[in-house]
Amino acid sequence: MIHQIEKILEHSVPIARLLGPHGLRGEIKATMLANYPGVFETGKEFFLFHSKKRSHLRCTLDAFHRRGDRMILRFRNYDHIDLAKELEGYEVYLDLCDLPLLKAGEYYFFQLLGASVYDEQGQRLGVVEDVIETGSADVLSIRKPFSGPGDPPKDSELLVPMAKDFLVSMDLEQKRLVIRPPVYMAVKDDETDAGSDEGF
Repeated sequence: MIHQIEKILEHSVPIARLLGPHGLRGEIKATMLANYPGVFETGKEFFLFHSKKRSHLRCTLDAFHRRGDRMILRFRNYDHIDLAKELEGYEVYLDLCDLPLLKAGEYYFFQLLGASVYDEQGQRLGVVEDVIETGSADVLSIRKPFSGPGDPPKDSELLVPMAKDFLVSMDLEQKRLVIRPPVYMAVKDDETDAGSDEGF
């Protein structure tokens, strides 16, 4: 059974996280984990997985609608607030084969997560840790390399818009991005280098 679950997770991506009940009739709030338009369909069965509990369910979606920046979902046989509470913390997974086809130049967020990021000189800047939706250009959250003791410094995160002025190339198969860092990053790096030379 464990091997079967791992195989399902390997060929699926999380599309939403269930937060808590909405109302008394079994509806539950969900936050979208990625940019998957049109993935919810009434009557469709979804695989639900709780990473902390290592528990899984298969649930059929009976209804859904958007409310602000959340989705409101209702699953079959979960028609009461107490039943909806049992779904808190689960993530809704979608089989990779069910993902809508993309046009050239489009991408899914999961394809960017974990990608190595380089500048035009070939210097490795870090790894994509998150993709932030802003309403215009998506923003990459890049975690800079850190190998020292303790927690990473506060400036270990780089935020770079996925705009043509900054994105030089994107190889999704190799999970490799080449970017042109924003000017403020270059200025900050120059100031850091200058400060490190003081006293020598």
